[in-house]
Amino acid sequence: MKTNIFILTILLICLGGLMTMQAQGLFNLATLDQDDDDITRNPWSLSSDFDARDTFSDGVGWANYTAGAGVGFGWSDNEGNSETSVCFNAEFLAKVIGGDQNRKGAGYLGAFMKYLNGNSENVDESTVEAGVKFSYFDCITPLNEVQLIYGVNASLLKGSLDFSGFEEDVSGYRVSAYTGVNFKISNKVSIGVEVPVLSYLSTTYEANGTKFSEDLYSAAVNKNNPITATARINLSRNIAIKFGGKDTDGDGIYDEDDACPEMPGLPEFNGCPDTDGDGIEDVNDECPNQAGLAEFNGCPDPNG
Repeated sequence: MKTNIFILTILLICLGGLMTMQAQGLFNLATLDQDDDDITRNPWSLSSDFDARDTFSDGVGWANYTAGAGVGFGWSDNEGNSETSVCFNAEFLAKVIGGDQNRKGAGYLGAFMKYLNGNSENVDESTVEAGVKFSYFDCITPLNEVQLIYGVNASLLKGSLDFSGFEEDVSGYRVSAYTGVNFKISNKVSIGVEVPVLSYLSTTYEANGTKFSEDLYSAAVNKNNPITATARINLSRNIAIKFGGKDTDGDGIYDEDDACPEMPGLPEFNGCPDTDGDGIEDVNDECPNQAGLAEFNGCPDPNG
């Protein structure tokens, strides 16, 4: 078991070193001469589609929503008894602090779930947690390639514990504070690592009508508080999930984002129509009922 912990520690150190070198490279590139006209896009974007979110002249760009999934590892040494854990988590967060272009950072609030399995000598404990989470992403590089993470979460947990064949039901709740770092791979994808700082865990064990409660205060990584790596998909304004809202014209675009709220339209024209389907919205089309060409202001070629 100690050998496994040693190998895991070496892997985490290597991962940290790799991320540090990547961050340094990103920072060096981001701090090149900003007067160079060629630096108009995020150089680390994997997407060939250009939009306003690829430019950072007015800010650094933040998605409205982010969805993530990850894995974590924890370890402890309790009086010579090695204890390890593995967890799998998923989260969905919505931006609640910071504008679309904000160099200072952005805060996200949402829900998460986590499965945690802990093992030690003769003990196997599995729990499922569900709760709320707040993460603040602090931009630390000019083009927002790297962010520091500060956050808190609170959750309820339920599961079971097997001690030498004797099974107990487990329930309780947890409150934690954490920090970490997030690396932007493209406008749509990022990866990050979160490390627990402080945690309070209240657990109740029950078997055959007998209950036993335990309160644990802890700091840093341990069996109950693993270090986690999470991959995130950033959802932009155009594909963000809306929780309710008014859509007067029924075109799937809520009135607050619809430039033509009473006429069914298309997302690429902010909800305004293109009746003849020629790629020119009606407001700029002199022949809105006849497919035409941009060079003739949306009208057909007069020469046929």
